[in-house]
Amino acid sequence: MNPDLQQAIDAGTISAETAKKLESLPPDCFCSHKDWGIGKIREWRILTNQILIDFDSKKNHPMQLVYASATLSPIPEQHIHARIRRDPAKVASDCDRDPVSAVRSILLDFGKKATADQIASTLVPFVFDPEKFKRWWDSAKKALKKDGHFILPQKRTEPVELVETQAAVHTTLLAKFRAAKQLKDQVAAVEQFVKTIESLNDPQEVEALIPELEKAAEAGIHVSPSQAAELLLLRDEILASCQLSKKSFGPSVAGIIQKESARLLDLFTELPPAKQRALLDSMEEAFDSQWTERSFSLMLKAPARLVEDIGSLFVKKNAQDLLQTRLQKWIRERKASSDILFWICKRRETSQPSLVSHDLFDAVLASLESDQISGSTKGTKLRSLLSEDPRLLTDFFENAPKDILRNSVRRLLASSAFEKDSLRSFLSRLKKKYADLKDLEIAETEQIEESLIVSQPSLDLRKKEFEHLVNNLIPQNLHDIQVARGYGDLRENFEFKSAKDQQRVLSQRKSDLGKALATAKVTDFKDPDTAQVSIGTVVSLKDSASGKSEEYTILGAWDSAPDKGIVSYKATIAEALLGAKTGEERTLPDSRRVRVEKIAPFKNLDLLPSILQASSENTPAS
Repeated sequence: MNPDLQQAIDAGTISAETAKKLESLPPDCFCSHKDWGIGKIREWRILTNQILIDFDSKKNHPMQLVYASATLSPIPEQHIHARIRRDPAKVASDCDRDPVSAVRSILLDFGKKATADQIASTLVPFVFDPEKFKRWWDSAKKALKKDGHFILPQKRTEPVELVETQAAVHTTLLAKFRAAKQLKDQVAAVEQFVKTIESLNDPQEVEALIPELEKAAEAGIHVSPSQAAELLLLRDEILASCQLSKKSFGPSVAGIIQKESARLLDLFTELPPAKQRALLDSMEEAFDSQWTERSFSLMLKAPARLVEDIGSLFVKKNAQDLLQTRLQKWIRERKASSDILFWICKRRETSQPSLVSHDLFDAVLASLESDQISGSTKGTKLRSLLSEDPRLLTDFFENAPKDILRNSVRRLLASSAFEKDSLRSFLSRLKKKYADLKDLEIAETEQIEESLIVSQPSLDLRKKEFEHLVNNLIPQNLHDIQVARGYGDLRENFEFKSAKDQQRVLSQRKSDLGKALATAKVTDFKDPDTAQVSIGTVVSLKDSASGKSEEYTILGAWDSAPDKGIVSYKATIAEALLGAKTGEERTLPDSRRVRVEKIAPFKNLDLLPSILQASSENTPAS
């Protein structure tokens, strides 16, 4: 017994039990406290009944002897917490030289398992700063996986586990799968099993596992079809890796796709991206000859990554021509989502170069304007691509006729989807390539925007939209920003960034809509000039090539009901027709030549409110 401690016992200051515990906490040793963390014993002061400790967060902290013996736990000299405080440079060198051994040592100190956050809080900031730790940990995980003695979890909140042999890894994972009660936990265990399957020596383990996987998937289909599908996709991965054929007639991935055809988008988006690609491979088996139409329907609603994977599926199935035809139709009819348009533009040189035209530009601009009106941020990537890709804008007009080029540029400059600085940049970019645009200045657009000719019904709808923007959307956005601010670090706070992006969109929309309402001039379209195509006229056309007839009603700036043939006088098709006389031919934005057969006045003003309202309700947000 330490003489000082024995003297304190004899004096009745501390008990023998307290003295025994204090003997394991001598000066210069490291210890831990549940609230104050790791500390180093600095000094015993037996006579004053105190022990001094240097904690990471507080130095020279005094504690009474009895309290210290009850609340402090000694840390062994070779424990990671002691080593990094004694010689952090040596630990840093060991981590860089041999990350596998470094992680093994840490896990042994933590009872053979620790989460990534526990490992991070151990090494940061003594050994690494946060950014360097992230880079080191990403590299270390690859080495751990290759070593084969570690179980790496799917979620950051779950622990990394150390096992003594590779065989034990498989045994542990299979035990986890069989013990799991929830389908998601079964999926996680099998996912880890697949990652270690290359080192599996006993194929009988796999053969015994397959029926269990199928049984678990079949039982879980009604609970979570997506997780059941993921389990079957993992089964197929295992069979392929082990070069085994399927022996049973259990549930299939195609069967789940077919069963969930009414909620196909949810089925896909609930899976990780890699599994979405694998799921697509079963579309043909699920729907037979209808797989293309089902894939097209899915593509219209799919996010950007899934859009690209569906495009790759058509290439894989040698159905590129079918895909291109459908994409052209969607572009022409303005049905392509902003994610589809982004994919076409982003991959235009390798995937769909023939789709890049002024018609694609019109679809892109229409999509961005629709986003602007609805307050959606779905088109953010598309807008950024148009701004940041120096060649995209000029690629749209590579082979466009001069009149279409000028009309498209005017429409771009008059659009509310971009700020004035962006518009100036676009115009400058175009003027460098096309000499015919050198006399086209932004001032011309500002002059065009001085007044807008609108109908009373469309003005009423815009006023309602403005009121909804000011009274509902903007206050809700401010609330969302405040809520997101509370989620933590703003540099990595996706919710905060998204809310701030939407704030900019809403603010710009409020400004643009306010200016437009201030300059709007209401008309009832009475007595239009029918000697030529003008605002308030119904124009009948005949396709010069096919002989097919079509009819358009050209009305105010905010009047649009494409299914009824009603278009704004600012739409590209209207700009191509305005001023044309009966018998005259014009080129439409889709490059078709048409002949003006008849020009008549618009006479259904009383029906316009219901038509516009219906069109507004049926127009999907991009």
